[in-house]
Amino acid sequence: MESSPQYPGTRRLTQLYILALGTVALLSIAGQVLVQAVIALQADDSTVINVAGRQRMLSQRIVMSALALEDGVDGTSRREDLRDALAQWEAAHRALRTRDGSQGLHGENSATVDQMYDAVDAARVAMVAAASVVLEVPGSHTAAVAALLQNERAFLDGMDQIVLQYEQEASARVARLRRTELILLGITLTVLLLEGLFIFRPAVRNIRRTLRKLGDSEKRREEVTAELSTIFDSVPALILYHDLEGKILRVNRSGAEIIGESLYKLHRAHIYTWFPAQEARFREEDARIAETRQPVL
Repeated sequence: MESSPQYPGTRRLTQLYILALGTVALLSIAGQVLVQAVIALQADDSTVINVAGRQRMLSQRIVMSALALEDGVDGTSRREDLRDALAQWEAAHRALRTRDGSQGLHGENSATVDQMYDAVDAARVAMVAAASVVLEVPGSHTAAVAALLQNERAFLDGMDQIVLQYEQEASARVARLRRTELILLGITLTVLLLEGLFIFRPAVRNIRRTLRKLGDSEKRREEVTAELSTIFDSVPALILYHDLEGKILRVNRSGAEIIGESLYKLHRAHIYTWFPAQEARFREEDARIAETRQPVL
């Protein structure tokens, strides 16, 4: 199978075009990957902030249940409520620290957040110990409740700072995505501009030049055809073309005059009709020409 010839200019334009399209495609894919990654992170950030915010509510629920028990209000119900709140509080805290996938928390905490959890851990441990005393030790728990109240404020303040840090880090990631997207957009527009300047503009120029050459060639062909027709019709001899069936395809004016018939009537007529005496010789010559592909005068 023959392939069309490759010219250096055409090959270079093709390579540049493929390179430009590939670059734009890669930039588009990179932008989508970044967007999808940040969307996933945003979903994780929302879950983290929600769980961290619930820690405030659970800590307050623990203190309120302990105070109610100390005041002797509905002991059994309040004890179960305290036990449940303490279990949820501890489970959420472990999930926030480890980000092991429990409670929908993935990824890793930043070093800053880890340090903030370390800072609030003393208050949390003290609250867990005090709540455990209220649950397990019978009798009055004035000291334990006082410890809960004393450490709750430090814990709540610390969790407020942690939630704020989560929000700031999420906002920073969105800002970085915006900057990256703007950079990718700038690169994409630059590639498209370069593509227009160094690929499409030369291609259009080449197409115009080629069309101009084709127009000149067509004009020259028409001129040559006209010259050949003039020569063909002016030769003072019979010149004709016919197909394998003997149908006349073309005859010159001098030939038509020699035969004594009009050009219109001779067209598509059988040559053997006009030369019956030489039909056998013509047919034999036609068969030999068809077989050997050699002309006969």
